[in-house]
Amino acid sequence: MVADTDSSDDDAIGYPLNKIQKLAQRIVHISLDGMPGGSGAFEVVAKFCYGEKLDLMANNVAMLRCAAEYLHMSEEYGGSNLIKLTENFLDNVTVRSWKDSIRTLKSCEPLLPLAEELSVVKKCVESITMKISSEPSLYGWPELDRKRMLQSPSGKLLWSGNSAKEMGMELKVDWWYEDISILSLPLFKCVICAIDNRGLMPEAVAGALMYYARKAIPGMQRRQEIGHGQLALSHSTSSRNSEQLFCLETIENLLPSQKCITPTVFLSSLLKVAMILHAEQRCLDSLEKRIGAQLEHAVLDDILIPNYSELSETLYDVDCVERIVKHFVNTSKSLVLGGHSHELDFSSSSSAFPLVSVAKLVDSYAVEIASDANLSPVKFRTIVDSLPHGTRVLDDGLYQAIDIYLKSHPSISETEKDALCSMISCEKLTQEACVHAAQNSRLPLRIVAQVLFAEQTQLRAAFTCALEAVASPRTSAAEYLPTPHQSHMLPAPRVANVENLRQAAEINQIALRADLTTLRHRIAELEDECIKLRQRLERKAVRLNSLSSKLGCRSSIHAHLPSSISINPRLRKSPASITSSPCVVKSHKSH
Repeated sequence: MVADTDSSDDDAIGYPLNKIQKLAQRIVHISLDGMPGGSGAFEVVAKFCYGEKLDLMANNVAMLRCAAEYLHMSEEYGGSNLIKLTENFLDNVTVRSWKDSIRTLKSCEPLLPLAEELSVVKKCVESITMKISSEPSLYGWPELDRKRMLQSPSGKLLWSGNSAKEMGMELKVDWWYEDISILSLPLFKCVICAIDNRGLMPEAVAGALMYYARKAIPGMQRRQEIGHGQLALSHSTSSRNSEQLFCLETIENLLPSQKCITPTVFLSSLLKVAMILHAEQRCLDSLEKRIGAQLEHAVLDDILIPNYSELSETLYDVDCVERIVKHFVNTSKSLVLGGHSHELDFSSSSSAFPLVSVAKLVDSYAVEIASDANLSPVKFRTIVDSLPHGTRVLDDGLYQAIDIYLKSHPSISETEKDALCSMISCEKLTQEACVHAAQNSRLPLRIVAQVLFAEQTQLRAAFTCALEAVASPRTSAAEYLPTPHQSHMLPAPRVANVENLRQAAEINQIALRADLTTLRHRIAELEDECIKLRQRLERKAVRLNSLSSKLGCRSSIHAHLPSSISINPRLRKSPASITSSPCVVKSHKSH
């Protein structure tokens, strides 16, 4: 910027400009390339020097304060000079209004670092943080009043520890998110750090960071697609955007460290974008640890992380999920087990035990990735076996995942198939899963035999309980219901109630007899299946023995044969006789 001046015009200047006067003594053309605000600021200052009225506003006060400092317009060169006027406006007008504080701070973006050195940024930030932690109606409503796009993580706290109900107001904790989101990242960081130091609830800080991230990082606005072509396009365009990467790493560093403050779905989205942008390993590790610490609150979509690495051909990043689960186990081990080695009590709700919820999540994840043709058996077994033993209440999800994997990978060896199927605990399979497994040709015969034995054991236990339940109503009726010759001694309503109870007991006995008949038929079917299976195994044993005799060794297949199980003939009586005879179940010694 060049300004023409003449020393003869010095008398016309109301307030001498020390720097310009010194330059004018030597040259005619004055260069002010470092002038804050450029030619526009110089024009306003020049008019002020010639006595024109100065119109100070929130949008220009920071610029004029920096320009006055650059031109040395202090009280030393004239009363009520520009430095004093702008300082008074900042202290008495700007900081008193929420709108003016936001506008002034926004105008400081091109004036850094001078605006920060002159404490203009500090004054605006302190004003904003004070109003956020106070009742906003005392300082004017937020500048932007459009519909909010983000709900706060916790709607209980409003500001200063007062709830909206206590204050008689229906305001949200996120009323200030949108206003500060118009700031540049350095100024936004200053506001967040000041809010955090002031002791505001971490939920509010996390909500503001989430709002800013979704607005500043385009990848946070949408779910990452799984198609390889779309991933390649997103990868090529986002990797060059260093501003988004810097913003992401800054936001991750500002997130509260407390558990469950930041929603898992946001952390997962942040991790996916960080992988696309090739964020630093420190940032990736921190996000994985954050997700792992609260994995019990995650859903399947949160851990379905596409594989962005060119070194692996799998569809999903299984290694990343494995690390997340390990972080969760390391974090929860001392909390759940209490530092002692004992079995978990699963009689309570699964929500009380995070390991149980995560076990269901891992099983769902295993079901989702099992059909990936590029997933090796070792990697699949690693992710399935990433939780401690005994954390699963039921193994139905595990069985479903292994069955899908065997169906999608028919070429795996028998050794690998046995290693996968050995992870299934047949005692933890429901009846529906047992029926499916008994007819599943993809499972090894040894596993099928174990499933049949486990199902027969369950049916035997259910059979015994049913017999006890049948005998119980008859005993209770004999004890508490009056005999027919005593019914005429009771009032009419009482006689009706007695008859209803007796009819209900008879109906229950009929239903239980029908259930017992079904159970008896099912046990007979299982006996037939066991006999057929044993015959198949014996035929294979004969062939193997004949082959091994030539090789000089013996087959050990008999060691894996299940023992036969027989039902006492008394269980084959008619349903009517079952209610009066005890149930006796016999079984040969089994492995």
